Amino acid sequence: MDSPHRDFLQSLQALLSYHQIIGVAPYPAVQETERFLKAALAFPASAPACVERLPETAAAAVGPPLDTDGGTAGDIAGEIYSCTGCVLHASRLSSFPGQGSEKPRLLIVGSWLTGEDGMKIPPGCIMGVKEDVMVSRMLSAIHLPREKAFVTNIIKCALPDACLPSTENIQACSAYLMRQISSLCPEVICTMGLAATRALLKTSLPLSQLRGKMYPLSLADQKSIPLVPTYHPTFLLQNPDFKRATWEDLQYIGKLLKAGSH
Repeated sequence: MDSPHRDFLQSLQALLSYHQIIGVAPYPAVQETERFLKAALAFPASAPACVERLPETAAAAVGPPLDTDGGTAGDIAGEIYSCTGCVLHASRLSSFPGQGSEKPRLLIVGSWLTGEDGMKIPPGCIMGVKEDVMVSRMLSAIHLPREKAFVTNIIKCALPDACLPSTENIQACSAYLMRQISSLCPEVICTMGLAATRALLKTSLPLSQLRGKMYPLSLADQKSIPLVPTYHPTFLLQNPDFKRATWEDLQYIGKLLKAGSH
């Protein structure tokens, strides 16, 4: 198969995977389409790293190493900066563990940061320039100082806008996030967007059915942290009608934090 056709099929495969991650359904004949793509791409050829699908049997082996003690926030950050745990590292614009307090009251988890190829990511940018401003306003709305929160993404690599992570990439990166949660030990977790919500709750339900409720996230030490899903700032910028629902979610988070302070 020549390179242009292979590139097109790989991009199509990545798009289907992304749509499954964010809950776009149903697709007609999706199983037949996936079988066709898998067979068509079975022939050896070079491929862009950002759209390469990892073999299912290797997904568990390519993730970052799991320290028995999890490590400190600084230890984990150092591993993230130098991570080569999945194919995304070859195409990333930068890597970023997140930003905020090492003992936050609230942990916010988004999806991933995208930027144009060749463009430098602004220092400290986590979800996007406009998105980060919206997150700061959200924190202000529940009277939580920015220094008492930690904001990060499920995918720790900032990626070119044409690069779509697969479910395997998210699985490979999730180990870092779980270690961060254990180290940071926040009072409440807020997942923004379906990718982060599904990665932590292990559910296939749409975000519209998940948001506005509290789910206990169990850690290895048997501790449980309340988790509240809501919409991602990028989605809200494109669909402002959903800001009202997000406001309600924020007020619920504020009540959980207030209850925890007593």
